[in-house]
Amino acid sequence: MESIRMAHINARSLTSNFLQFHDYVQINNFDIIAVTETWLNDEINSNHVSIHNYQFIRKDRNTRGGGVGFYVKTQFKYSMIEMECSDYYEDLWIKISSKNKVLCVVGVVYRPPQHRVINFINNFEEVL
Repeated sequence: MESIRMAHINARSLTSNFLQFHDYVQINNFDIIAVTETWLNDEINSNHVSIHNYQFIRKDRNTRGGGVGFYVKTQFKYSMIEMECSDYYEDLWIKISSKNKVLCVVGVVYRPPQHRVINFINNFEEVL
């Protein structure tokens, strides 16, 4: 099985912190980066936060803040996995493949601080 280098970043505004984020990704050469608190919305084009040799998959929150996403190196193929929506967290799931072989399923999950941990755990257990 191929080795995959992954990371997670809580961006707290991808657009505001994009230069530092971009440099961090380039220096560390990750294959997949999960991002929480992107703070993106439909008015922000993905081209404004694109990174050469990476595909950007995003799921924006309908209200202020939040949002999750992935940067996946272009050498990998991905397909979205549809999951039931939750009131207690935001999530995005993808299946990663290379050379027609599924390598892994990856999810990024963000629980906003105003939601109780116990509700998150109970709801997330049902998904798993």
